[in-house]
Amino acid sequence: NQYTFAYNVGMVYLAMDNYDMANSGFNSIAYDESEPARPYRLRALHQLATTAYQQRKYSAANYYINQCFRFFTSEELFAGVYATKGDVLLAHEELDSALYYYRKGLECPYEPHSYAAIYNGLANVFRYRNMADSVKHYQKLEVQINKSIEKDEANDRMYTVLSSFQ
Repeated sequence: NQYTFAYNVGMVYLAMDNYDMANSGFNSIAYDESEPARPYRLRALHQLATTAYQQRKYSAANYYINQCFRFFTSEELFAGVYATKGDVLLAHEELDSALYYYRKGLECPYEPHSYAAIYNGLANVFRYRNMADSVKHYQKLEVQINKSIEKDEANDRMYTVLSSFQ
């Protein structure tokens, strides 16, 4: 459908580091208030927040991530939204608030990339607080997830190669 297409175009441009074109694709979905666009709006708003955060545009990232909380219920939000909110707050050194959002993200259904980001954020919060044992704990969890992600991606590549011979 048109929303999947616009989102995927945005992701392709993002992979090419063309943020303006990526944001154009995401914006076309993020402000479409029609009911068919609703499931895609959250992902698009989150991607706009993530892209702004990666560019160190923290006020823009905060704006987009707050739109996620404004327009969607807690049941609709996913771990990545909480991870990004935590990252934005951590960038402003609001440690208690960042900690709150990271922990809320861990209450969401498991998403490996989002959980890895949450564990990284938690490690950084505890690094600010000079709590070495907690830093080590969350870094270990992040490494475990990243190894699992790498293994899954390698298996997917192997399956693709083997499928091409059939």
